[in-house]
Amino acid sequence: MIVIHSLENKEFKDWQSVITIGSFDGVHKGHCTILNTILQLAKECSCKTIVITFDPIPKYFFNNGEVKLITTLEEKLQIINKLKVDGVMVIPFDEKFSEIEPVRFLDMLWSNLHPYAITVGYNHHFGRKGEGNISLLKEFAIKKHIKLVTVDEVTIDNGQLYGAMLYIGTRPTFYESSPVTCEVYIMGFEGNIYDKEVTVYVLKRIRDEKKFNTAQNLIKQINSDEIIARQIIDNALLKEGG
Repeated sequence: MIVIHSLENKEFKDWQSVITIGSFDGVHKGHCTILNTILQLAKECSCKTIVITFDPIPKYFFNNGEVKLITTLEEKLQIINKLKVDGVMVIPFDEKFSEIEPVRFLDMLWSNLHPYAITVGYNHHFGRKGEGNISLLKEFAIKKHIKLVTVDEVTIDNGQLYGAMLYIGTRPTFYESSPVTCEVYIMGFEGNIYDKEVTVYVLKRIRDEKKFNTAQNLIKQINSDEIIARQIIDNALLKEGG
């Protein structure tokens, strides 16, 4: 697998390629679906595969490095390499790059890669402030005669991905001494999933553990935490773009 650290390149320019774009932090199930899609498309059209990602990833950059990443760049590249992708373009993400307008970004991709096909997630956003969306990408693909494939939301056990809040602590409001416990509140979920296996992706730490004088005060704080958590989740979806 060839890895380059610039949007300007010579390595990939002559490739007939199928590309995908995204942060790919954690290379989770949804990401793997996208990557397997480009591998299948490339096989069908005798093309090579290129993954375009960023360093740092947008959500890390926009949160001033306070977001906990699931994988480092090196770990991410190792996982992608195991999938037999041909090339990875790591674009340095800085203030200047974050201000590039969506159409300009697409023009830069076209001038440097001339891809045969592009595959992205159904909610992919790109360009300045995440203003670029699937509709704009479709217009661009039609104009340049690029095959565009969007991957639908990946469900787990015929369900869906949920936003959640994770608590790890000793519950000091209720107990003087208690073992460390781990609890996950799944927003908008109703059902019994005890003894079921779930995967939790951590986006950001909200606050330290605190002992409250009353249970009511704790509930008020949790309600405030949920508002913050929902904003973090929404921003992560917007800035990651798949």
